[in-house]
Amino acid sequence: MYFSSIQVLVQYFHSTILSEIYSEDKSVNQVKYFRNRICKAKHNILFLKTHKTGSSTVQNIFLRYGDEHNLTFVLPQEGNIFGHPESFNRQMTSWQQACLQYTERNLSCIERNIFTHHARYNYEEMKSIMPNDTIFVTILRDPVALMESLCSFFQIKDLYYENSTLEFLEKIFSNSLNKSTYHTSFINRIASRYGRNQMSFDLGFDAEYFDNLTMIKNFIETIDSQFHLVMITERMEESLIHLQNLLCWTIDDMIVFRHNVRNLDVSHNLSNGLKKRIRFYNTADNLLYKYFYAKLTRQTEAFGKAEMEKHINSLKHATKLMHKKCVEKEVLIKELEVAKLITVNNLVLGYKPTNVTDEKCRHLTTPELLYTLLIRQKISIIK
Repeated sequence: MYFSSIQVLVQYFHSTILSEIYSEDKSVNQVKYFRNRICKAKHNILFLKTHKTGSSTVQNIFLRYGDEHNLTFVLPQEGNIFGHPESFNRQMTSWQQACLQYTERNLSCIERNIFTHHARYNYEEMKSIMPNDTIFVTILRDPVALMESLCSFFQIKDLYYENSTLEFLEKIFSNSLNKSTYHTSFINRIASRYGRNQMSFDLGFDAEYFDNLTMIKNFIETIDSQFHLVMITERMEESLIHLQNLLCWTIDDMIVFRHNVRNLDVSHNLSNGLKKRIRFYNTADNLLYKYFYAKLTRQTEAFGKAEMEKHINSLKHATKLMHKKCVEKEVLIKELEVAKLITVNNLVLGYKPTNVTDEKCRHLTTPELLYTLLIRQKISIIK
């Protein structure tokens, strides 16, 4: 069977290599220390956006905070993506161009505080342009839900002349050798960017090592050592409380509305057999997700479950009040005025604001592409 070899590898990996990584995890003990100490708000942050994980929602938090506190951003030279699928390098930034200009004029380079746009992870290059005390954060999602979302959002079924995303998924993750052309083309990645083990790929893991257990283990250990927090989409509020605690921000800073979200999620319609095949096919992502899901559980236990529940309830209440104040209704983003200013996906929802004069409401409801344009305009005015 097409996936039988992967099944054996996954079972072996679960029983041996993951347990080795767990035994080396020492960061959980730091959680109570962070929560109980008097702390100063962190301003230097690198948020590594992963595709179709809810990262646009989290990004809105960083865009708002940086904007409202007059912090500086690392931005692509154009658009909202740093050269992905190429691995990030400093030449991709508008910051690098500015630094060259400042150097020529014998002026010191402006320090950037926040990196929060799509890029393929490259620790050394990213670290080289950020302050030494930068906090590294990313987010992961269940690989099954991610794969369905990825294929639906980009309408990948159309490339294969399928009627629905569900039919496409059934064929591409079929055990039948007759579907080998699907397997081959998808392994090679759509537009060199989307495909197998999407989160691991975004986090810099090369496709040639997707079936190498030792390399997967080393990759997970590396990510664990370099990131201060790995959020989990399915536990968003819990992750946001850990983020608030890590950054020493307020509960109001964590209020956020969902962004870049489709109007329909059909991942719950997938059969158990299909879900299992998707997990096997995305072995690196599945193991990466399982490891950090378990780690988040341990972090919450160290934080205190009752304390966490209290903070989550406070966040939910504050978010509900702000949503009532700011949002008239959720509609397809193509129906909003903003669609005239940016490229939009016809499946994505947006917000028709109730209060366009309230700055916080505007920031909470502004989609990523428009917010990025506004930040660029603000930077050009300051210059």
